[in-house]
Amino acid sequence: MDRTEYLIIGSGISGYSATKVIREKEPDSMITVITRNKDLEKYRSRLSSSAYDNFEEKDLWMQSIDWYYDNDVELILNAEVVKVDTANNTLHLDDMRSIKYCKLLIATGSRIVLPVVDYGDMENVVMIKTPQDLISEEFTNPKNILVIGASVPGIQESILLKQMGKEVSIVEHGDTILYPALNTELSKKIIGDLEELGIKIYIGSEIETVIGEEEIEKIITTKGDSIDVDLLVLNKGIKSNIEFIMGSEIDYDIGIKVNEYLQTSVENIFGAGDCVEFDKQLVGQWDSSLKQGKTAGENMTGGKQRYRYPDEVKIIEIGSKSLFTYGETSSNSNYETVENPKQFMQLFYNSEDKNEDNLIGVAQYGNITDKDKYVEKILDNRRNKI
Repeated sequence: MDRTEYLIIGSGISGYSATKVIREKEPDSMITVITRNKDLEKYRSRLSSSAYDNFEEKDLWMQSIDWYYDNDVELILNAEVVKVDTANNTLHLDDMRSIKYCKLLIATGSRIVLPVVDYGDMENVVMIKTPQDLISEEFTNPKNILVIGASVPGIQESILLKQMGKEVSIVEHGDTILYPALNTELSKKIIGDLEELGIKIYIGSEIETVIGEEEIEKIITTKGDSIDVDLLVLNKGIKSNIEFIMGSEIDYDIGIKVNEYLQTSVENIFGAGDCVEFDKQLVGQWDSSLKQGKTAGENMTGGKQRYRYPDEVKIIEIGSKSLFTYGETSSNSNYETVENPKQFMQLFYNSEDKNEDNLIGVAQYGNITDKDKYVEKILDNRRNKI
């Protein structure tokens, strides 16, 4: 049976950044990295205007395989983890190999979940995964593009497509956009700004009828709206890759549950990236995965660094404005609005007493440079209630 001090599952951005920190902190420690891929993973670039403008294929690659060898890190490629035995600090692989560890980091990421919609064999249905998809031939000729889902990726995709000169519509089945981050008032405000950019949003609607034979030509929504379609873009969700922890002592729900130190319910096991659930949500963003990996690596080597909050969670740029939400922000009651020429802000409370000691959420739209003080107060309130 193999043995190692630090065992890391996943070579994506969170796994790599943790490995780098551990090696810097402990130059002589034994580190083993396991990945299911035959080659090193490509990271998923952020879908933003800057990513689109500056995109190059070489920018996708993580550190080369030589980096692991040069830094004396054992790299196990093309291996699937099938079980983690927390009682005996042992990981079991699909090739019958077992590895004992002192500390374990789970950074297995997530996978795409396709929308549960059957479009048959329609040829003009695509899914955007990276900015590179936006410069493919499929987007050269279509004029009318319909995006399914007003999530963060769906809205970012739509803004980029509009910048490319396309006529863009979004169909969202929920009552608000960016669910569950926004309440009705702020959702309507942002919808108004998106429509000023030329993006048409059909809220509270779903596709009822698809018109066309080999390609979609038009769709009819459940509200009776008729939308011309040259290209339909599906918006994907994510699901954590955590099947191998089932039956272990590691607590999970939609992802592996971690505390502010990125520690799981098992003391010597940590989690980072798309596979973890922090603050009751899957973050699923590259920048947050990077920060989590660094924090986990620090704490695995004896540090006590808090992962304060996901800096990039629900941050999105709409024209010249930025949106930031943190905490419980979807309520249509027990909140107050603070508005000035630079910012529209909503503060959410856990009772009708709108006292800062009852603050549980903040949503800012416009200038968000003062967001940290509200986040810190929300965190303080949580600690005081523990």
